[in-house]
Amino acid sequence: MTNQRRPAYSAFYRVPLGTGQSLRELYDQMPVTFGYDQVTHQFNLPAPTGRPDLIFYASGSSTEIPTRYGPLRVLTNTELLTLSEQTAERDLTINGNLGLKLTVPLQDFGGIHFLLQRRLRLQIVSIERLRYESFVRFPLRDK
Repeated sequence: MTNQRRPAYSAFYRVPLGTGQSLRELYDQMPVTFGYDQVTHQFNLPAPTGRPDLIFYASGSSTEIPTRYGPLRVLTNTELLTLSEQTAERDLTINGNLGLKLTVPLQDFGGIHFLLQRRLRLQIVSIERLRYESFVRFPLRDK
């Protein structure tokens, strides 16, 4: 039984808080390493630009385990009717992240770059297990 993954989404918006080199030039020089990671269920932000900025981000995904059926169990079997029962289960997991990150570069010290960062993140995980029972009734038999 394999999990069925639905499309993941991720987005961010970076607000520069200072002056300096244009963001377009910085983005052209940086590798693309951001987006939603299905394994860790976290949003990877782009690399720091070396200048103060505020990033707003959101991401999410969902995973569904297909319906699993239990055994068919006969409740009653008479001359008039047969009544059977069967259970089924389905699991759905929804992951979401919403947050912001403030980055302020500090003075270099001995060739080491220092950053001050604050992050506020809201993570939402919802796990639903749907379980239901079905009854099957076969029609009355002719005598």
